[in-house]
Amino acid sequence: MKHLISTLTLICVALATFAFPITAFAQQNSSQTAKWQRILKDTELEQLTFVKDGATLKYCQHLYNKSEKGKPAILVFLHGIGERGDNNLAQNELGVPDIVKNIREQKHKVVLITCQCPSTELWAPLHRGGSGAALQPQPSKTTGLIPALIESKIKEFNADADRVYITGLSMGGYGTWDIISRRPDLFAAAIPICGGADPVQAPVLKDMAISIFHGERDNLVPTDLSREMYRALVNAGNRNVKITIYPGVEHNSWEKAYADPETFKWLFAQKRTKKATPPYSTIDNTPVETVENDSMSAEAREIDIVIDKLNKTEVDLDIEDEDDLENLSKKEAMAFLLSCATLIKRIDTSRCPLDFRIAYEHYVQAVEYGYTVWTGAPEGFFEKLFGGSEFRKEARDVLERLQKATGEINESAARHGAKNRVE
Repeated sequence: MKHLISTLTLICVALATFAFPITAFAQQNSSQTAKWQRILKDTELEQLTFVKDGATLKYCQHLYNKSEKGKPAILVFLHGIGERGDNNLAQNELGVPDIVKNIREQKHKVVLITCQCPSTELWAPLHRGGSGAALQPQPSKTTGLIPALIESKIKEFNADADRVYITGLSMGGYGTWDIISRRPDLFAAAIPICGGADPVQAPVLKDMAISIFHGERDNLVPTDLSREMYRALVNAGNRNVKITIYPGVEHNSWEKAYADPETFKWLFAQKRTKKATPPYSTIDNTPVETVENDSMSAEAREIDIVIDKLNKTEVDLDIEDEDDLENLSKKEAMAFLLSCATLIKRIDTSRCPLDFRIAYEHYVQAVEYGYTVWTGAPEGFFEKLFGGSEFRKEARDVLERLQKATGEINESAARHGAKNRVE
C-alpha cells in the first residue's frame, strides 16, 4: 500500500527529472504568458496601476468605439480565483475576449476595466461562521479600491455616471455582489455569474438592474445561492432582476453568458434610475471568528478533516522508489491515476469555504488530466519518458498543475487557520 499523494508525486517527479530539460518549466510558463500577451494585444487593453492611501490595484483598460456619439459607459470586470496574481495579465483570459467581441460588434462606447486580485486576497471576504456569502463589515483591501477607481475614470473619460456597470465570474461573481451591496449608488446594472450573495442585502439593491447567471450543475458554487438571491430581490420589490440557469452546465456558465449578444444589449441599455442613499448596506456585524491558541473555527476544522483524509488515502501500487518505475506498465499507471481521482472525489468538501472547494476541485482536475495524458502515451514507462516532445510537454504540465493545486489548497488552509497541509 502506498499513500496516494506521495506515489503521485513520485511518478510526476520522475517525469520531470528524467524526461525534461531544465528549461521545460520555463518554456511552459513562457507559453502561458505569451497567450496572455496575445489576448492583451487582441483586446487593445492597456496595463495600469491605481494607488490610493498606500494600497495598489492592478488593472487593464481600453475605451472602445470612441468615435461613437455621446459619453462612454464604464464596465468593470472581476475575474475568478484561478486568475489571481500580480502580472496584470491573467485576469483577461476567461470572459474578457467574449466581452470585447460583443462591445466591438455592437459598437458600444465603453471603457472596459479588468481588475486583478492579488493571490493573497479574495474579491469578497466570505463569512467564516455562516452561509459563506454574508457581507462582512469591511471589503477586502483591493476590492475597497474599486469604487475610487471607478470615480476617477468617470472624471478621466468624462463618462456617463448613470451608465456604470459591473460583472464578474465565480469569485468575481461574489465580488460583484459584494461591491454593489456596499455602493449601489455607483451602478446602473450588474451581471454576477456563478457567484453568491447575502440575501439580507436585497433591499438596498431593489432599484438596480441585475441579470444573474448560473449553471444548473455547478459543482463549485451552489446554484441555489443565485436562486436565493433572485427570490430575495423579487420579494424586496426589484422589478428589473432576472435569472438564467443553464441546464446541464457546470461551473463555466460565463462561457454561455458572455458569448450571448443579448447579454450586452440588455446591459448597456440600462441606466441608473434612482441614486441610492446611505446606509448602503445592512451588514451582519457578528465578529469574524478568529483562531487563538488551540481554538479553531468550524471551517478550519472541516479543512483539516479533508486534508487529513487526502493525506491518508492509499492506493494499492507496489512502488517504493524511482527504480520501481522502470517496470510500471501503461495499464498500471492509468489504473493508479483513475483510482486516485475516484478516491479523492469521494471526500466531502461541502462544509469547507468556497476558495478551498475550488482549490480542491483544481487538484481533482489535475489528477484527471494526468489520466488523460497516460491514455495517449505509448506503452512502456521509460519509452514514454523519453518519447516524443509532445508527450513530455503534457507530462510536465501534469506536474505543474498538481503543484499549483497543492499550493492553492495549502494557501487556503493557512488563510482559514487550519493546521493540516497536503503532504
